[in-house]
Amino acid sequence: MKDQCFIWETEDSTLFYDPQETVRFRIEEEHWFDQNPSGPSDKDDGIKTSPYTITASMEDAGLGPCLWWDGDDE
Repeated sequence: MKDQCFIWETEDSTLFYDPQETVRFRIEEEHWFDQNPSGPSDKDDGIKTSPYTITASMEDAGLGPCLWWDGDDE
């Protein structure tokens, strides 16, 4: 079985972190989408939108996996 991890490649190095690791990130944008209920007579066009989405970034000092900055596992 192959290890599953995230890979973050920078100009200087390649950094790895596991999916269950705690990360720090900055919220860049929030998007709210009204979710009107569809009844049995409404046509379902197959396009589903999440009611709430965020765009986030870990591109700044102190952001990213806590292990990189704290030096210990949580």
